[in-house]
Amino acid sequence: MISDKAKNQSSQGFTKSSYKSWKDSESLFEELTGAAPTDRLHNLQHVDFVWGKWCVDVKGFKKSQREGYVLVEFLNVQGRGGWASKQAKSTHIAFQMEDHFIIVAKNELRDHTMSLAGPFTQDKVKRSHRPQKDGYGPVANQYLGREGRRDVYVYIARDELHKIPYEILPIPKSLLT
Repeated sequence: MISDKAKNQSSQGFTKSSYKSWKDSESLFEELTGAAPTDRLHNLQHVDFVWGKWCVDVKGFKKSQREGYVLVEFLNVQGRGGWASKQAKSTHIAFQMEDHFIIVAKNELRDHTMSLAGPFTQDKVKRSHRPQKDGYGPVANQYLGREGRRDVYVYIARDELHKIPYEILPIPKSLLT
């Protein structure tokens, strides 16, 4: 759920686009898996679905993914545990890609990302209004955050997801629009 505070901090067009992508990704994941959606409380704990023994947080297909990178969030805009944090209750993250979801264990993703970015300290966070303005490559594997916000995240190359255990969930061509 996009908080009112986050809506006010994002451009109106981006927020609507981001919300639509996120909702479409969740609906698609549910249709493909039959996973049980969770309630609002679980959503706030970064669990969108229960799928077998997995608690899954679904991530929509974003511009960074089209350009070969995924964002891994450690702290959200309010400075609380992000979806890759130890506090998040999800066990797995499902990233939507062009024609599939790639599903990885959250803890392994967090540990792998931290191995790429190095040990975390607040002084390592590079803050700017739009850190990726010159592309994602120059800021990959670095702790980033936006000025005026308390978020901390790292962009990693999309291929890094294949270096930890993963599952592929194909999206049938009939469902791609």
